[in-house]
Amino acid sequence: MEEYEDKLHLLKNYTLRNQQTDAIQAYVQAKYPADEQLQQLVAGLENLEEE
Repeated sequence: MEEYEDKLHLLKNYTLRNQQTDAIQAYVQAKYPADEQLQQLVAGLENLEEE
């Protein structure tokens, strides 16, 4: 049972991190569309989440 709860916790954390990263990416695209370096940094975060 503990192992199952640990897996659920990991899934919840993964989902929350993805939601936060998506929110950051949307904000950066809306507020700083011309800042290519910032766009690349946020894309790098997205790529880390997918690995």
